[in-house]
Amino acid sequence: MRLAAVLAMLCVAAAAAGSASAKGRYVAKICGSRCVTVSGPSVAVFLPNWSGSYALLDAPRPTPYYAVTLADKSEPASGTFSIFFVPSRHIVRIAQSNTIYGPQTVPAYWRRVPRRIEAEMRRLVSRVAPHAAPRYWPASLLG
Repeated sequence: MRLAAVLAMLCVAAAAAGSASAKGRYVAKICGSRCVTVSGPSVAVFLPNWSGSYALLDAPRPTPYYAVTLADKSEPASGTFSIFFVPSRHIVRIAQSNTIYGPQTVPAYWRRVPRRIEAEMRRLVSRVAPHAAPRYWPASLLG
């Protein structure tokens, strides 16, 4: 069931970011020691439609991280992505809500970030110090 949900989310993400024009419609709120809002084509790097194979990973030990909320500002919107970016482990935790198919939520999952993508992610979060390592991973970006 979880694999089916993840595959469905990936299909939604791929459809959402399928064209160059789609990439400019996202706004990212990047939080660590403080929050900054970034918009424009560069924030599409947080969309989990990276090419290549990947495997679902177990959650790492808590370590400093960034919380990123990526919202689609177009109509119809393709949803909101909630992302924990953990640079020291080269991984992200991704969840999606309010998909183009309705208000359902795609369960969160961890995956490795491709090196070419991670460099751009690091550039975007560089204006903010990361959150301190939590005692345990929050259930959501609101936690």
